[in-house]
Amino acid sequence: QIGLKKLQAIQAIHQLGSLSNAADVLNLTQSALPHQIKALEDQVGVDLIEGEQTVKVSCGWYENAEAGR
Repeated sequence: QIGLKKLQAIQAIHQLGSLSNAADVLNLTQSALPHQIKALEDQVGVDLIEGEQTVKVSCGWYENAEAGR
């Protein structure tokens, strides 16, 4: 099961454009956020982050998660 905190993390990165901005908003350390994203990527079997700040949405997974909100 995918946890809400992991979804919030990917959403924050997408909306704010960087890991550091997302970490600040989510009150996480900059080292904790990549661990959450890696765990989410492992769960869905897709790389969601490209480089340090670009959220990959080409797989449609994120759009589907957004639609379900």
